[in-house]
Amino acid sequence: KTKLQENKDKANATTAPTNMTDNDVVNDALTALKKVATDPNATQTALNKAQEAYTNAVTDEQDKLQTAKNAAKSVEAPKNMTDNTVVAGKLADLKKVAEDGDATATELANAQQAYDDAVKAEQGKLQDAKNAAADVTVPKNVSDNKTVTDLLTALHDTAADGNATASALTAAQKAYDDAVTEAQSALATKKSTADKTTIDTNISDDKATQDALANLKKIAEDKNATASDLQKAQDAYDKAVTDAQGVLNDGKETAQKSINSLDIPEAEGIRADPSVAEAE
Repeated sequence: KTKLQENKDKANATTAPTNMTDNDVVNDALTALKKVATDPNATQTALNKAQEAYTNAVTDEQDKLQTAKNAAKSVEAPKNMTDNTVVAGKLADLKKVAEDGDATATELANAQQAYDDAVKAEQGKLQDAKNAAADVTVPKNVSDNKTVTDLLTALHDTAADGNATASALTAAQKAYDDAVTEAQSALATKKSTADKTTIDTNISDDKATQDALANLKKIAEDKNATASDLQKAQDAYDKAVTDAQGVLNDGKETAQKSINSLDIPEAEGIRADPSVAEAE
């Protein structure tokens, strides 16, 4: 067997590197090499030229593939996806392929596509959740509660933050929900107490007090009434009670003074009256 034939046999036995098996440029160059290697009339010069073309193709295409792999190695999840396990899993898969020297461009592209699809899908879900959070409005009965309104603002700010993660949104939503629950519970307790209020017997006939109590109970039974509404009604009732008690006490004091005035000598005749003695 001649040296040329040995070279041809060797060239004909050539196989593409594992990471190039899907590369059209390399496969075309390999096909051309094998064609020359199996041509009985092909010269060493022709074989050398085909071999060089194939070798250059492998070198160039592997360089391109390595560049793509290096880029994949440096991929980082978007800031708003840093807590997402689905995205993290696909990113780990991508980096594993990028680190594999035998991985092909097709395998790398598939891993990249899977990662990109995961990011798109998960970001879509997150944006839906943010849109829902942005539409949250405070319940009427706690609309005057500063803690609640401040946490609603924080929730809306998180929803508007493109970099905010699902974890951050969940935390903001929970803080707001907990504040609403706590505020509504405290308000319900105050309303229940107010609804049980009764007028003191000694002023039970006072119209202003009766009206103020009726209003207090009306507010206490209004599910949309706020703590401010309730406090305003309570203050009005308390003032009515104070005013009524004041009028009553003034009346009692005046009556007592009238009775006391009967103690002077000039009033002895009056005091002798049985009806006055009985009243005293």
